[in-house]
Amino acid sequence: MGHVSRKRQSWAEGDLFLVPVSDGTFAVGQVLIASPRALNSVVCAISSYRVHETNEIQSMELKDVIFCKFVTRDSLDRGLWTVCGHAPKIEFSELIDYESHERKKFVGTVVHGSGCVQNFVGAYFSLNAW
Repeated sequence: MGHVSRKRQSWAEGDLFLVPVSDGTFAVGQVLIASPRALNSVVCAISSYRVHETNEIQSMELKDVIFCKFVTRDSLDRGLWTVCGHAPKIEFSELIDYESHERKKFVGTVVHGSGCVQNFVGAYFSLNAW
């Protein structure tokens, strides 16, 4: 079995994307900030929404966010987290103080691997251990 490569995916701030979950559904996320100075990461929010189809997604709401952190961008770049739309960015300042990280030139900023985030999402939905 050979390695299957995916075409590089374009994405932008405000894009909604799907995080695959082990039961065949998807969690919904949103790109909030591209942060190249923080280890070329992105600030993403992941919601408690779980969908079967991409056409079910119109927007995200702050009250549904379960995770808002700096994340590696590899799953977005490679299309493993599929972009499925665009919406106004949620107001996330109460979830993460981006300006504080920026003032410190991102020293001490923790960037979570996208694979770890995907595992967390599965655990949130009680589909795998954490």
